[in-house]
Amino acid sequence: MYQISEFQTRNFADTINPCTNEASGPGRQNAAEWLRVGFHDMSTADKEAGTGGLDASIQYELDTGENLGPGFNTTLAFMSNFLTARSSMADLIALGVYASVRSCGGPAVPFRAGRIDAVGPGRTGVPQPDHPIESFRKQFARMGFTPAEMIQVTACGHTIGGVHEAEFPELLIQGEAPLDSSVADFDNRVVTEYLAGNSTNPLVAGPAVALGKASDARIFASDGNATARALADATVFQDVCQAVLQKMIDVVPRGVVLTDPVRPYRVKPLNMQLGLNPYARDMRLTGRIRVRSTDLPKEMLGELTLTYKDRNGTSDCGPCTTRSTFRGVSYGFDDSFVVSRSFPSLAGSCEREPPPLTVAYLVLSHRRQHQRLDRHLVLHHLYLPQERDDALLRQQRQPLPAARRSDDPGASQLSQPAHGRDQRRGSRSYPLPLPLPFPHQPPHHQGG
Repeated sequence: MYQISEFQTRNFADTINPCTNEASGPGRQNAAEWLRVGFHDMSTADKEAGTGGLDASIQYELDTGENLGPGFNTTLAFMSNFLTARSSMADLIALGVYASVRSCGGPAVPFRAGRIDAVGPGRTGVPQPDHPIESFRKQFARMGFTPAEMIQVTACGHTIGGVHEAEFPELLIQGEAPLDSSVADFDNRVVTEYLAGNSTNPLVAGPAVALGKASDARIFASDGNATARALADATVFQDVCQAVLQKMIDVVPRGVVLTDPVRPYRVKPLNMQLGLNPYARDMRLTGRIRVRSTDLPKEMLGELTLTYKDRNGTSDCGPCTTRSTFRGVSYGFDDSFVVSRSFPSLAGSCEREPPPLTVAYLVLSHRRQHQRLDRHLVLHHLYLPQERDDALLRQQRQPLPAARRSDDPGASQLSQPAHGRDQRRGSRSYPLPLPLPFPHQPPHHQGG
């Protein structure tokens, strides 16, 4: 999900990158709509009661009158294409906040996973333009925000996008009016223009003033402009928005435990499978490996070498290396990646000093649990020395023993024909003298 362009991307950010993208229609800035969805979904939170927050309940709240405009529907419909057993809609909405802010040049908002989708609507109480300042304070306090954070969330959320005639016809004559003069830049002009008195923000100036709907002006002025003046510093604005938007997407119902911030793996195997070629003379590794190349020098990116180690962690194993060049590159908002080509059969001699970019896999042949070592994925496989290889060939020439009945107390895994299931997979197998685990593919670990 962190790969947004070039090779093997998931295309999650397609409709919000670049920030000016109006994929959902003229005048509709998709990045701004994604950011609004995040705030409106979170706005049902009751911190004291431990309910609501960013839980995707907004999908049940589109007819309450508090979530106006087509952007909510189009955003949720697009994100539904990325739902999996491990990515909830609430997580996707939170990830959308990170992506939309970064697409517009804002800070990298740390994303943590683990949100659980609501099964129905949350409470009402999304702030509306005609609410008095005391209502705003109470609403944000219910969500868990201080009066200063109320101003910060408003400024950070309104630095991109604008107000549409279809939702607020009383505030503008036609079309869409931006909230500041740099609608596609995540900057502090929404604040500096307000302080300078030359803002054209429809929630600061124009008909909204007489109608009592100048909500941005009311919120910015609620502490005598102290917070707004602090945000006039561009660096402070970026730092504050990073912190307050992370707090916003981390508001979740009580009992929901979020992970640590998700970062792309340095090395990530993709659809890796390790098997034996016919007659067990060599091993074949299929799949690809993605390497995070953000901070790697270019000279390290010419070739990827995998070194296979025996169960003692040594490389005195005969042919034990395989190499691949990189097939393609991909990019995220904050990272770059290279992806290897498929690997040839394992061949060649062991190298005592592997090349700079080397991924080592440790054989754990008698253990069934999966383990992680030094942030590298461990493949469980069986290395066959020459004497075991020859023994397998001799057994292959002998008739297979008859299978015992499953209810026979003497029956065991060893007495069953070892080739039934593998034949259905279209591959050959050999009876082994010991029951050794040999998964068809490495274990899956959730990550970026």
